[in-house]
Amino acid sequence: MKTLSLRVALAASLLTFAPAALLAQAPVSTGIIESVDPKAGEMTMQSDQLKKAVTFYGLNSVNIFHVDGQVAPMTDLEPGRHVTIEYAERQGRWYISKVMLNPKRSVVPAPVVPVVRSNVAPLIYRGP
Repeated sequence: MKTLSLRVALAASLLTFAPAALLAQAPVSTGIIESVDPKAGEMTMQSDQLKKAVTFYGLNSVNIFHVDGQVAPMTDLEPGRHVTIEYAERQGRWYISKVMLNPKRSVVPAPVVPVVRSNVAPLIYRGP
């Protein structure tokens, strides 16, 4: 009976605490690259979340991917490119653990809608 109680308590604690540990993941930030310094391993981006420029470190030892999972070269990190970054905070600095390059956004001009003017007067119902 005592072992059964211990097993139930163990199962309950696993169900309570395990999901939080399994769901834990690195913090994520998205934004537009402002500058990249491959020699220093730094990248500055305009963060969508913080609405300001943020510098990330450790760029020279990080995996860079396109959203389709293909490995991307460092040269694809260019100013103006939208990225998603996983990072970890150490000693007050944000160190990159993974970079995902979002698809390049192409600028499509808005369609031009012609204005049509008519010489036909609108029909107005005046009643009986």
